[in-house]
Amino acid sequence: MSAINLCLVGLTRNFTDDICRKLAMHLEMFYADAQDLVDYELNVEDMEKICGKDYLLKKKKSSIFNIFSYENAVINLDYAFLNDREIYEHVKSKSLIIFLKMDKPKFLTELDRENLTSSVKMINTDLFEDRQKILENLSHITVVFKSDDTIIEDIEKKLINYYR
Repeated sequence: MSAINLCLVGLTRNFTDDICRKLAMHLEMFYADAQDLVDYELNVEDMEKICGKDYLLKKKKSSIFNIFSYENAVINLDYAFLNDREIYEHVKSKSLIIFLKMDKPKFLTELDRENLTSSVKMINTDLFEDRQKILENLSHITVVFKSDDTIIEDIEKKLINYYR
């Protein structure tokens, strides 16, 4: 069975989101940001205080499952969701997972666009290589970012080769 969605993952949210939007428009598909939809559906701060962390995680998982019931969508998924084996297996069964790989200088530039504390940025920088390897292993396709001008074409070529 062919995947009904494209799931893009990358090491920085803003970068991946920009590419998702462009790709969805180019392929005339729907666009969704999983984290935004989870945040919209769940009042995360209040829910964790009132119901506890376990309940919140259960609801987040349910939201992710619902998002991947969409059809014909390009979905931006935070790579951290793939750490949960059940979520990973569900996403993998409902979509083609595409990892947007970038070199370290590009990563550092993109990391500066994120709303993160300096200590979180430092941790992300230290874990860069390990996370890249993990995402390459979890993804159906890896697309190496070369430039903003060619990324959509590069993804399209990888998709065509994948389905040949």
